[in-house]
Amino acid sequence: MKIVFFAYSAGIGLTYHLTELALAYQKRGVDILLIHNGIEQNKGLFERLNNHNVEQFNIEKFSLADFFLKNRKEYQGCVIHCQGIKQVEMVRKEKESLNSKILLTVHAYRNGKWYKNIYALALYTKYKMLIDYWHFCSISARDDFFKYIPFNNSDNTVIAPLGVDFTGLEGESSDMVERVNNIITNKTHTFSCDNKYIFYLAQFHPHKRHDQILRLFADTFKNKKNTYLVLMGDGSKLLCASKQANYLNIADNVIFTGRVDRGVIGAYLKNADAALVMSKNETFGHNIIEPLALGIPVFTTNVGIAQQVISQYYDGVVGDGPIIFKAMETFLSGEITLKPTLSKRYNWDEVALQYFNIYKKINAE
Repeated sequence: MKIVFFAYSAGIGLTYHLTELALAYQKRGVDILLIHNGIEQNKGLFERLNNHNVEQFNIEKFSLADFFLKNRKEYQGCVIHCQGIKQVEMVRKEKESLNSKILLTVHAYRNGKWYKNIYALALYTKYKMLIDYWHFCSISARDDFFKYIPFNNSDNTVIAPLGVDFTGLEGESSDMVERVNNIITNKTHTFSCDNKYIFYLAQFHPHKRHDQILRLFADTFKNKKNTYLVLMGDGSKLLCASKQANYLNIADNVIFTGRVDRGVIGAYLKNADAALVMSKNETFGHNIIEPLALGIPVFTTNVGIAQQVISQYYDGVVGDGPIIFKAMETFLSGEITLKPTLSKRYNWDEVALQYFNIYKKINAE
């Protein structure tokens, strides 16, 4: 069974997480052709694929249609795994000529926009006959996508998560980052065990709700000078957030790290006492499972994978903003104890097996 695996996202290129999945496929002996656009999210991803002899195809250099025409016999009846609608359109003709099946992973559908569910309805209506299976990385993402779709065939929806490199994260965290530069103030902060640190890993976009986080942090921790909010990421609302921190008189306790390289996230997270997620929408939530993999409790809104991996007041707390900030305050003061863990079923090898079983199911129909 041949799998055509699109592993890139428009504007980002070959992604770190899809590279990890492709390498896990290779380890399991899954026969894949990895499609990319010649760009990599992080330096070294192509090198890793090459080192493991993963077959690749660059759509910016060559015609995919010509490739399939030339190799029609080899790819007859293949499963084509797309990461977006443009990729689905790219292989529309091949679905018929190769008698292939299309699996679409729904990563985002105008997340945070007021019209996202209208967009989901339009998307499903237009493509329901072309796409054989709709894949979601979490139950909540599936439920949100179909929230206002009056009829859908649940038999052709599948759920499988993305994964975590447990060994990699633990390896990164063994060399703990001791200092961090605040890109707004250009001052260096030295992490200390005498302080408490709340980490939020998210780009500064409206649906990530940094504005609400800063207000709640000010209300809850303003008088606790040893509690710091570490905001990792960049984006369009970064400067707005820094101005808000100044306005709320909490700038000294908010650290803006800017973009952090993928390879050192574990090293930074090792300093965290708690991880926070306040997104309005997440289709999965690596900022939920990666801290859990390091034994860091997560306080999150009910998005993405949260309900599937967090047992209330054991791994963390799932709730709305005021609830999770109150729970964080209680936890950081030592009034409650949490013992977060993450099942090894989320390691990439196990995740790859879940996807392979989905491919077999699709191929058999």
